Amino acid sequence: MAGIDTHPCHLSLVLSPRYIDGGVAVVLVVGELDLHTVRILRDEAVGLIEGGHYRLVFDLSGLTFCDSTGLGAFVHLGKRARIHGGGLRLAALRPQVEKAFRVSGLARTLPISPTVDQALVFE
Repeated sequence: MAGIDTHPCHLSLVLSPRYIDGGVAVVLVVGELDLHTVRILRDEAVGLIEGGHYRLVFDLSGLTFCDSTGLGAFVHLGKRARIHGGGLRLAALRPQVEKAFRVSGLARTLPISPTVDQALVFE
């Protein structure tokens, strides 16, 4: 677990990273991603990238809410991973979270897969 937001008005965000061969990290994201919790995601992902995991797959099956701050964080992290020759994939989005990506237009620019296994295919 990377961390828990202690802000009393918001649910926590819990990250559970696991590592795959070839510099790929899969991170399960559980909770709400917003202004109060986005730092947890950014710090964990930047640490993974700096540790040589340039290909990131975020399993969003446990993400119940994502605001524009969270959407922006995924864009930034994707750019950061690409600088190192890697990339970012999102997987298993709940309908309400997928809608946020669709409405923002990011569903066309960020790779989204129905399952983690499908997201693990980096070309």
